[in-house]
Amino acid sequence: MFPTVGKGGFVVGGSYGTGQVYAQGKVTGTAKLIKATIGFQAGGQAFSQMVFFEDKRSYEEFTSG
Repeated sequence: MFPTVGKGGFVVGGSYGTGQVYAQGKVTGTAKLIKATIGFQAGGQAFSQMVFFEDKRSYEEFTSG
């Protein structure tokens, strides 16, 4: 879960946010979201993002690094 992700740019842009990884309702780790973009853009934005894993294998692959 990423409670707040900041996004901004003018021609070149980027996004950054930190979040927590949960399993069975307990925090099992932390994660970072980093994204870079290029193209026609101007301004800023803040949003929240939640990621769900399809199965246990997907969760284990994500948390293994």
